Amino acid sequence: MKVRFLLVGLVAFSFATAQELNVLREMPVPTAPAELLIDGEVHPSEYQDALPFSLFNEMDPDPNGTPPVLTEAYVMRTQDALIVGVICPLVDPSHLRANVQPRDEAWGDDFVGITLDLYGDMRNTIFIASNAHGVQIDLRNNNPTIEDDSQYDVGYNVTYQTATQIDSSGWSVEMRIPFSSLQFENKDLQRWRIGFFREYYVGAQVHRAVSMNRNFNNPCFDCQFNDFLLIDNIKSAVRRDLLPYALGGVPFDGSTALNPSGKIGLSGFYGINSQNSIEATFNPDFSTVESDAAQISVNSSTSLYYPERRPFFNEGADLTATTMNYFYSRTIANPSGLVKYLGQGSQLRTFAMAGFDRSSPYLVPGENRDDLGIAGENFSSVVRLSHPRANGANLGYLSTNRVYLDGGSGHLNALTVRENLNESWRLSGEYAWSYTAEPNDTSLVSSAERFGNKTVATDGETFHGFSGLTSIERTAFNSFTKFYYIHIGTQCRADMGFVPLNNRNEFGAEHRFIGRPNGELVKFYNLSLRAKGVVTPDGRWKNQRLETELFANLAGNLNVGGGLAHSVLEEFEFTTFTHLSGAWQYLQWSPVQNFRVNYYVNAGEFLAYNAAVPRIANGVNSGMNLNIQLFGKLQMNFDGNYSTLWDKGRAGSLYNGWIWRGVARYNPNRFVQARLIAQWDGFSNRLLLQPLLQYQPSPFTLFYIGSSTLSELGAASQHQLFAKVQITLAAGRS
Repeated sequence: MKVRFLLVGLVAFSFATAQELNVLREMPVPTAPAELLIDGEVHPSEYQDALPFSLFNEMDPDPNGTPPVLTEAYVMRTQDALIVGVICPLVDPSHLRANVQPRDEAWGDDFVGITLDLYGDMRNTIFIASNAHGVQIDLRNNNPTIEDDSQYDVGYNVTYQTATQIDSSGWSVEMRIPFSSLQFENKDLQRWRIGFFREYYVGAQVHRAVSMNRNFNNPCFDCQFNDFLLIDNIKSAVRRDLLPYALGGVPFDGSTALNPSGKIGLSGFYGINSQNSIEATFNPDFSTVESDAAQISVNSSTSLYYPERRPFFNEGADLTATTMNYFYSRTIANPSGLVKYLGQGSQLRTFAMAGFDRSSPYLVPGENRDDLGIAGENFSSVVRLSHPRANGANLGYLSTNRVYLDGGSGHLNALTVRENLNESWRLSGEYAWSYTAEPNDTSLVSSAERFGNKTVATDGETFHGFSGLTSIERTAFNSFTKFYYIHIGTQCRADMGFVPLNNRNEFGAEHRFIGRPNGELVKFYNLSLRAKGVVTPDGRWKNQRLETELFANLAGNLNVGGGLAHSVLEEFEFTTFTHLSGAWQYLQWSPVQNFRVNYYVNAGEFLAYNAAVPRIANGVNSGMNLNIQLFGKLQMNFDGNYSTLWDKGRAGSLYNGWIWRGVARYNPNRFVQARLIAQWDGFSNRLLLQPLLQYQPSPFTLFYIGSSTLSELGAASQHQLFAKVQITLAAGRS
């Protein structure tokens, strides 16, 4: 027995040494023992034959330094699942940050996770993690080739099992990830890139450790994990689920119940094999459990953009995402049925979706403003093809098509390219051609404005348009540089996208100086310089703007920043305004788990776009977010946003108001929550109250009952009681 443990120790030492030297390792995954229990304890007798990994390298705050504690991970498999065990020590057990809460809400806690590139070409990566209470947090990185938080899709969900144990030295976690919950190439031998990441605290200071040596000159973080799992003879690797649901509601007039309403529907996911799937939904309930947070729009000249949170659109969303938002899934607003095909071949990725929408938003972009109407019944389709290449590079094609039953259509075809010029430089481009046949219905959009010889009103005209984006970026240890150029033609339309402004050529540059001193006070900082110009194709300047911004990460988990901006000129509706200046600052601080505060203020000179006569005015936009955690199970989050604008050189306020939003959550365990939302919109004088009781044992099985009360000054309150049941039924595994 001693000889056996000595051999196991020598093997683990050799694995760790190769890992630290960043030697490429291809490792067959051993089979887990039959008696393995997923109970949170990473016991040596169960994991003695597992592949060992060490999170030996610190990423923050000491780049490529030695972490204060060594996190150790182990990987095994069964016929139908990947088994991951991680031991997470702490410098002091009192430093542990962990809260019982719903999935995907534990990002500020101590958590550890596994990164998987299931195709080996960085088309996307997935991150599957857990905090110390087994709360699951997962995401998909839609574009791993660059460091950009906007590419993280936290709405993406994987079905997996977690179990944890907390002791005096730290905590440990076991994860069972079914192969059927993943999509990968349909072949006998799988080669998956793997890496580990952990975020934890020493006192108030956050630390991040990884299982690879980090090259900060390469913006592709996930590309640098140099370990590959070799897995063969995968069984039960195809997911086939049905998701029936029933939704009911009762509106109230005062204390009197009105006619109740109900709705039933069905969604289904059919895995043809491990890389091809079909998903369909009939009469779907695409409402979200939690209402969208109100946004201040009183001085916006364009429609507001809201993130997508509906599960049906998550699978494949990395394929359809573009910088120019040529496809915006929330334009599919009220469908009676949709079907979607997703293929993940090694040489070709395919996304195809089609359906019938009872009504959809109709966005008409303009040079200064957009017009938004609600169009009637239509057929919609989206096709996306992408040829993946090494390290996330790809060539792609996107086509969106919408045909209105009452006449008119909108079509867009786009070519996309993502290229790695070398280790540090990234080139990307998106180029789209559109064809629009307007509905002949001026009640949809009735604006009398014109563009060229066309009218903005929806009066049956037809036209073609073009738009394009080219950008190039360079990343280095101490700097970041970016140049970009955007053209949006006057006649460009994206009926299924979000392109609210047109008739512009925009070009810009950014250079960022980066410091990583890891000193006693300053841990990290960057100084950014940005410039942009916007000019119309006929040579009229729309905007010339300069910005500088300083950000610093300080000891005690304190982030501070601020900047200055100066618009040399801004033209709006054929009036040119000059020399608008402003400044902003922000702060993020979380010295202990129970308290986190974010604050920002932006003050200066702004254009009053929606005044009777647009003009320069003085203004302040500010906001605060406060998060308080109590007893490990209760969270209270408060958001306050204040905006005001007053005439420059004249008496009187153009507008002045608050939006407040408070959310209280109590979680007796990670599957059950009681929640109350209270939101006051001072601009429309509306109060929203939404209590809810929810049980969610898996990502797609859901039970809840709640109510909604909307009160508006001078109007009767609107009340509704509602409930929903949605169950995941495994139709089969093969």
